Amino acid sequence: MQHANLTNETARREVLIAPILLKVAAYLDIKIQFEYPLRVSPELGGKVDYFLPRGSQLLVLEAKQADLQRGFIQMVAELITVDKWWNNDTPLLYGCISIGDVWRFVVLNRSQKKIIEDLNGYLVPVNVLELVQVLVGILS
Repeated sequence: MQHANLTNETARREVLIAPILLKVAAYLDIKIQFEYPLRVSPELGGKVDYFLPRGSQLLVLEAKQADLQRGFIQMVAELITVDKWWNNDTPLLYGCISIGDVWRFVVLNRSQKKIIEDLNGYLVPVNVLELVQVLVGILS
């Protein structure tokens, strides 16, 4: 990190977020979809920064420069879009918002139409092992 200027979202995605997701993808032998387009209707759609499907599980991750609250609102919209788009009966959809050194999770309970925000953040590099365990657990 000492050789990178992390003042914008793209830098944070490439230097802080992508390396962790690539390690998880290699461990689970899955593909990451970058800038994945989702479209349900003209009003409901967009691109998610990272889309990681594995069997009946998936994780949607949104990278933000510094605003986790704005990221939370965007993540909720993305999870609602995925809920309407993904033809699967998985009961929970997982999302994550990250500014690179802080990662927070969101879950959409599809049957209850309820959003659950994990208020505990995972700090990188301090909690990177726990973070990787959560990511692997979601996708396993």
